[in-house]
Amino acid sequence: MAGRRERRSYPYNPCGGAGPHDKPLKGVPMKLLLAVVTTVLATLALARADRGTSPAAATRPAADAAYMNGILVSPRTAAAIEAELGRIRAMKVETVPGRGGPAVAAARDGGNDSQADREAAVRRLIEYRYLCFVPHEGIVLDAQYNAHAEAACGILKEIGRLDHDPPNPGWPADRYALARRGAGASNIYTDNDPAPGLGVRSIDAYMNDSDPRNITRVGHRRWCLSPRLGRTGIAAWRGYAALWVRDDSRRDVPDFDYVAYPAPGPFPVSHFGRRAAFSVQVNEARYQKPDARRVRATITPVRVLREQGQVKPLGGPLKLDFFAIDNSVIGSVQNAVIFRAADLRAEHGAAYLVEVTGLTPRGDAPATIRYVTEFFAPKIRPISAE
Repeated sequence: MAGRRERRSYPYNPCGGAGPHDKPLKGVPMKLLLAVVTTVLATLALARADRGTSPAAATRPAADAAYMNGILVSPRTAAAIEAELGRIRAMKVETVPGRGGPAVAAARDGGNDSQADREAAVRRLIEYRYLCFVPHEGIVLDAQYNAHAEAACGILKEIGRLDHDPPNPGWPADRYALARRGAGASNIYTDNDPAPGLGVRSIDAYMNDSDPRNITRVGHRRWCLSPRLGRTGIAAWRGYAALWVRDDSRRDVPDFDYVAYPAPGPFPVSHFGRRAAFSVQVNEARYQKPDARRVRATITPVRVLREQGQVKPLGGPLKLDFFAIDNSVIGSVQNAVIFRAADLRAEHGAAYLVEVTGLTPRGDAPATIRYVTEFFAPKIRPISAE
């Protein structure tokens, strides 16, 4: 926009959110406090750009080390990501009483094959949310949501197909209502793989979401990354899986410009499926609805030269074999730009500059979103339901 200073865009700030710890510590000199805060930010490389600074500024403050020439490159390191994935895989998954209560005790058809797989699936969901800078701490299993998910698996098995509004196969009214509600409020999945881990596989499938039927909206992915999700329910039973996603119990949602998959910075190849589409969901508080006549997206192979502080293009943008904009409300973020490169190679060391142009910002949000995704192979064993 003419006459306005552009600022750098940023996804979720992992350190964002107001709270009592934002207040200055009593008795601590302000200069010392500022020095400590600046050092911590520089060390963690969780930088948010100076909103009044041009992205082309030649001089960056220490806390802005995540950027190179205005391009978000390293919001965190591969080592930090591996450490957090390890922590998530060791965490205890909590099950809490249902928000409504009665459904937990209701008789139902269906079930869950493995508690270990259920908990591993929660961890997998948490991993994806962490990687995409979406609030991931404190996600719990809700007992009522679990009951709905189990019943959903039961009715889908009974009718032999996936259906968010399944017909009543002749069940009693109360059992059917429980199952129908579960199917309608959940991501649902099926496969014929007899190996354990159906719940974990279902999470990967929801995040890929790039088959011809789903790529136009990537709705399952967007539900998984809904910022306000705080409680969920999961079941995997006899070849069918369900993940309750219609929850908005989280209130500690930090400010953000966009949610991207794959996310800016280092991104593990273990969390990006074959032929998966890219998606950028812009915050409706910061952007008007993307206009398909104006918005464009590109994916360009690059080399990140960290010592020189440069992002070097390796040729032009890749040819896209899919591009769409979906402005429907899915989860708690609407306005998704969805695109896929025909010949993208998601392998260790491959880096891509992602640019989304033609956006219409509100306030000081940037008209162009620009960042680098750099794939790497994590040195951590795959998540397992065992």
